[in-house]
Amino acid sequence: MLTASNSQNLAIEPGGILHFINRGRQRLSFNTGSGLLWLTRDGDIKDYMLRAGEAVNLCAGDHVWLTLIEADQPVSLTLEPMDAPRLPAWGAIARLFSTDLSQSCLPKHNAGQ
Repeated sequence: MLTASNSQNLAIEPGGILHFINRGRQRLSFNTGSGLLWLTRDGDIKDYMLRAGEAVNLCAGDHVWLTLIEADQPVSLTLEPMDAPRLPAWGAIARLFSTDLSQSCLPKHNAGQ
């Protein structure tokens, strides 16, 4: 298991599985390589399939599982911290009591879907 807290470069082998608990708001980028990076995490009903050049934003506390499929060699990933969104204090407090999942920290995925 990987505990992510600072910018770091990662590699994953074809068919390999990587699990980590994300610390802070971070962006996971699939830098180079072939195949698809299958990303799933606790509390999110969606799975994400990333190709080289695509990225996804992760939330603090996310339990993330990555699997590399349809690849013939290891791929390069980068996990880097993101600035926390600047919200007025009342907005941050309101989110603590919200049950609206659309307002939760879900990824902003830049891949075409």
